[in-house]
Amino acid sequence: AALALRIVEAVSMPYDLEGQEIVIGTSIGIAVASEGNLSPDQLLKQADLALYRAKADGRATYRFFEPEMDAEL
Repeated sequence: AALALRIVEAVSMPYDLEGQEIVIGTSIGIAVASEGNLSPDQLLKQADLALYRAKADGRATYRFFEPEMDAEL
């Protein structure tokens, strides 16, 4: 969570592009595998679902995958 927050904050800093200030944002979806119980495809699917939740919750944030996200799909 701390790393995700630092990434969101770093990417959100203003950029100077030829005298024009540009501000972008990012959202992050996080999935965690323990003991190799998920295939790479399953892990990616869970991270993607968490990303969609993060975007739905207002952007410039992060969310961890929760099992109910899969049920909602």
